[in-house]
Amino acid sequence: MNMYEGGAGFVFGAPGFAFGRHSRSASEQLAGPKTPHEKQVWHELPAPTGKAPYHLDLKAVLGKEAVAAIAKSGRLVFHTVGDTGGIDNQWPQLIVAHWMEKDAAQQFPAFFYHLGDVVYYDGEHGSYYPQFYEPYLHYPAPIFAIPGNHDTDVGLPPNHPSLEPFMANFCATGPEHSADARDIERTTMIQPNCYWTLKTPLGDDHRAGHKRPRARRGQAGPDRLADRRTEGSPEDPCPVGRAPPSAALGRRPSRRQRLDAGDARRRLHCGRSAPRSGPLRARPQLPALLPPARER
Repeated sequence: MNMYEGGAGFVFGAPGFAFGRHSRSASEQLAGPKTPHEKQVWHELPAPTGKAPYHLDLKAVLGKEAVAAIAKSGRLVFHTVGDTGGIDNQWPQLIVAHWMEKDAAQQFPAFFYHLGDVVYYDGEHGSYYPQFYEPYLHYPAPIFAIPGNHDTDVGLPPNHPSLEPFMANFCATGPEHSADARDIERTTMIQPNCYWTLKTPLGDDHRAGHKRPRARRGQAGPDRLADRRTEGSPEDPCPVGRAPPSAALGRRPSRRQRLDAGDARRRLHCGRSAPRSGPLRARPQLPALLPPARER
């Protein structure tokens, strides 16, 4: 029973009644719940399908010639969209997908990076066709993704292991036709893990002695993309926090966006972050964008 002390000094709520939940401060939220909810069950991450540190080179999907052309142009164009699951009304998702196709006809993107929550509500196999494969039937580029909280859900009662449908469609060991795709030709993606790092020819490089070319306005150059961790190990395979949205547009991020991204990196632990209230809330979603290793 929740009791609330009203402004007049009396306790609001007769015995046996429960009304609104008392608001918790930011420090209380960061401390976590006093007792876990009975339906909040911990799920381990699924086994990776690739080798640590779980890097995927863009060449493995686009081919060497396409990546060489991107490197030569000094320009990397891609789409980023998240929380797309259509649920009961597909039209908002279909409208966005339609204009992404129109945009791709004007300036072909290297890929579409999905920011999570591909399928609502519980990431189930049966929803991948209406909420992912069918809306992007005519999208001409590959689609990468990182899971959101709905992609990790298992349903009540549970109908699949956490992230199993996501891994089947985005983390296959090779491109193949998914049963979830039914009559649609798009093949599965080959990400090495649910949380992973994408290596591109125009990523940032923090190694000593390497110059970092500046991005021109309107380009997603190295200075504007997400910072990265060190090469990593099997015990620390996690990507960095997401870059501010303005990074992909070549604009200098605002102070709030820089704090947002920095806070996500500090709180990142294997793709999970502590809850936080307020306007600077962030969730790590974009992978680091790394250049290929240079021979010394």
